[in-house]
Amino acid sequence: MLLFSCCLALMFSGCSSISNISNGIESALDLSGGEEAEVNKHNAYIDLYNTLINDIDLVVFDYVEALGEDGEVYIEEGFDGISLYSNNIQKNLLSAMPYIDKEPAEPDADAALKDMEPILSKYAKALDEAKKYYAEKSYVDDNFEKAQQYHDVIIGDYVAVWEKIGVFLAAIDVMLEGQDEEQLASYQENGEMVHYWSLKSLIAAQEMDSYLYAQGISAENIQDISLDEFRPLYDAFVEAYKGYSDLVGDDDDAGDDEGIITLSRYSDLLSSIKSDSAELVNMLQTGGEFSETDIKIASVVSGTPEKLSKSVNDLLNAYNSWIV
Repeated sequence: MLLFSCCLALMFSGCSSISNISNGIESALDLSGGEEAEVNKHNAYIDLYNTLINDIDLVVFDYVEALGEDGEVYIEEGFDGISLYSNNIQKNLLSAMPYIDKEPAEPDADAALKDMEPILSKYAKALDEAKKYYAEKSYVDDNFEKAQQYHDVIIGDYVAVWEKIGVFLAAIDVMLEGQDEEQLASYQENGEMVHYWSLKSLIAAQEMDSYLYAQGISAENIQDISLDEFRPLYDAFVEAYKGYSDLVGDDDDAGDDEGIITLSRYSDLLSSIKSDSAELVNMLQTGGEFSETDIKIASVVSGTPEKLSKSVNDLLNAYNSWIV
């Protein structure tokens, strides 16, 4: 699934600003009209940003596994339907659209959203309709006629839609530039150190992932990494991971006082990223390479950039779901 792996990496690389994954920015209690307008607009754009990161490939990867990624939809013998994930793309797109060209001015984000809307709306509609089509087994009624129509959009437009999404994600990252540091400072000031080290480790993990993407690194060309450039990113992650581990340990309830229900999922993912990134550094130091078999299943092989990227995305989702 080379096509989808490449675009997924693009998605991860757009997450340089971690504050965008929080549930809005309405922490200030007393807002003037201008501040309230900024909060509302930013929240709408952030909600759409989060949905694009979380929902599209969740559905598409599931779809590809069942129906293929070639131009013609693949219907295996004895096909008995598939259950696709739900998504909030259309809902959050509709919520964001009214803020285009409204105050506060965000010309790059506004222009990217306006440019993205036609193809994204079409894509979201196809995902929604395909989910219903297969859930209700309507392919029995039309002998899979609409199956190919949905496939033409879901597979045929995948790269084009992600090109537009990539521009929007980058614009939102610029819009929110500096808020990671502000959020970390806020956590420290409020004594919310579980939140602090969770966010610190997430930022560091994404820095590693973004570097690998920017350099075009995969399991196949692992030795193309510059250890001199990657090692400082790894060391920064290890420092953040140690800060988190020293504070949390094996206590999944360590965040109770900060309103965090459980740290189980987040801790497990951080541990996995620590192991995978250490394996990657070890391979760079020893000149090791992945086998052809490992390359074919890179997303589940320890130490590969593909597995690291998947784990980092899962960590982002866990932060969004459990920490904030």
